[in-house]
Amino acid sequence: MHIKRLEIDNFKSFANKTEIPFFSGFTAIAGINGSGKSNIIDSILFTLGLSSSRALRSEGGVADLITTHNSRNEASVKVVFDLDDDIGTELSFARKIRKTPSGYASTYSMNDKTVTLTQIHSELEKYSITPNSYNVIMQGDVLSLVKCSSLEKRKFIDEVAGTADFDRKIETATGELEIVENRVKDSMLVMAGLDETLEKLKEEREVALKYQEIKAQKSELEGQITTVKYFDFKKILEMAHENILRCQKEKKKQEAATPPSPGKSNKKPRLSFKEKQEMQQLESEMEQLNAEKTAIETTLSSGTLSPGELLDKSNRIAEIISALDEKEMRWLELSEIES
Repeated sequence: MHIKRLEIDNFKSFANKTEIPFFSGFTAIAGINGSGKSNIIDSILFTLGLSSSRALRSEGGVADLITTHNSRNEASVKVVFDLDDDIGTELSFARKIRKTPSGYASTYSMNDKTVTLTQIHSELEKYSITPNSYNVIMQGDVLSLVKCSSLEKRKFIDEVAGTADFDRKIETATGELEIVENRVKDSMLVMAGLDETLEKLKEEREVALKYQEIKAQKSELEGQITTVKYFDFKKILEMAHENILRCQKEKKKQEAATPPSPGKSNKKPRLSFKEKQEMQQLESEMEQLNAEKTAIETTLSSGTLSPGELLDKSNRIAEIISALDEKEMRWLELSEIES
């Protein structure tokens, strides 16, 4: 491949758009000093990104590459390559810069499509054109090569042969590999710490599960104990209730067998209307209490209550039995009068 033509517009000494053709083989450009011969080489390096602004003899930076011969604030260069194939395929690269309030803006393109400088370098690398290769020999490079040391000559040969690029890639890959290895080591340390923490969490989990199991067993045993206490308490209350009723009946019999004292009338008192209503109310309340007591006993027998619920139900049973005793005693008194 070879450069077919240059299109330079407002770049350094080229204030007007200029097209410079190159021919296959050797092309020489001659001119007096200061005519802009070096600017042609600079335009190629500028477009292909093969050199810095300092190497392009622009101390003020890239923005100073725009000509000062007019008021335009932008410059562009296009390099067209001939790939030397049978169909005359062309490959073009262009770069455009313009001044901005913050400095300058630069745009690269390849075959008239906007690309990055990295993409341009990747494409040129296919043809052994790299920023570090000696594709362009500048003024003084030959003299420097003659005077340089053996080591520097070897570096020059490596650059020309392209092996230096491989060495740089190997160096870059080695550096990246070292970074990855360090990250792997750090990750291994973190994983070791996580494994240790995981083992501790497993132990704590086992302890927590054992605690839950023991707690459930404790609750179950407490429920069984409460149930047993309830039935024992219920039995005692029922026996006390029967004893009270038996004693009440015996007392009534003794009172009935005892003759009335002299001067007292043998006429039995009769219940008032209010007392009859009280008896009916007592019967209704005792019926309700017995129904509630039966319902609670059925719930207690199901074995589905917690220890706290069992205790509450047991206390309520005790209250019901006590209330039944009082109401039955009062009802017996009224029934004796009625009979």
